[in-house]
Amino acid sequence: MAKQSTSTKATKASVRQTIKDIAEGRISHQDDVQMAAEQDAARAAEREAVGKAHAKAAAAKPAKAAKAKPATKRCYGVPMLNIEPHHVPADTEHFTVKRSMKDGLSRRCKACASAYRKARKADPTPAASKPRKASKAKASKPRKAAPKRQRTAGAAAATTATSTSA
Repeated sequence: MAKQSTSTKATKASVRQTIKDIAEGRISHQDDVQMAAEQDAARAAEREAVGKAHAKAAAAKPAKAAKAKPATKRCYGVPMLNIEPHHVPADTEHFTVKRSMKDGLSRRCKACASAYRKARKADPTPAASKPRKASKAKASKPRKAAPKRQRTAGAAAATTATSTSA
């Protein structure tokens, strides 16, 4: 069972006392309603004051500056054409847009990407690329499900019956 906060306990005690006072005639029901309305108004004014204070504090904080994009970006180059990795200005003039990347730009600059595509188009399996190793698992047809095993006594009886009839 969760612990009750002190304010919840105090509120429950206050309600019990108010009910007791109404029952004993010390307070009328109308007085109780009026006191509750006054308490509600005081709570609303307090919430409003706190809200204004939070808004004022939030307005006083400087806005977070957006991260500045780096001026250059490293292009991977094309190893199979002996084009080394290099740095190129990080903009859409030099890189293609690729939204899935963190910075929104492709990995290769436009010049290297073009050279790579031309090389792949001319020879789809260039000598510089390594051939893939054959997988160890053999591709075979799916096996049939094994037949259900017979009971050992039934199997023994079946073998003796076939051996005597033969």
